[in-house]
Amino acid sequence: MGSQQCPLPLHRYYAFDEAFVREVLGKKLSKGTKKDLDDISTKTGITLKSCRRQEGTLLGHIYPVKSKFDNFKRVFKVVEEMRGSLVDNIQQHFLLSDRLARDYAAIVFFANNRFETGKKKLQYLSFGDFAFCAELMIQNWTLGAVDSQVDDMDMDLDKEFLQDLKELKVLVADKDLLDLHKR
Repeated sequence: MGSQQCPLPLHRYYAFDEAFVREVLGKKLSKGTKKDLDDISTKTGITLKSCRRQEGTLLGHIYPVKSKFDNFKRVFKVVEEMRGSLVDNIQQHFLLSDRLARDYAAIVFFANNRFETGKKKLQYLSFGDFAFCAELMIQNWTLGAVDSQVDDMDMDLDKEFLQDLKELKVLVADKDLLDLHKR
């Protein structure tokens, strides 16, 4: 099967509403967040039935389709300790299309690194915006991207890079240094 193909039943099973994923993006994929599905349902206008359980057909069998949240959690658990490309691992283990695998990679990446995507200043950004950022961060800032000798997963950010960012934050917070740099 080509990387662009995804059997329709699998695609339907793993497809998700972007408004829903935008609300859970960056949160820990745990029972606590799952309990918040009532609030997410109200906020997004997506029925709780869609968030939690739906009856569906998978490969010709009637199957209780787990919630979209459970799908995120399942994918996260399977790939969290794998080495190599996050997108490739998701595609190989779940037989998803390239686009859907990239979207799940963004969800896994944000869940793993606990980015605070729910801040008020970020509310105008769509899931697509965050997915684009995740793809760039995975390609440029993860351990595998920084050191080609490291065959590590795409989920962990380079520790040295994170330390450099912390040091940069201190410098940017100093108004005098910032003004000096602007000259």
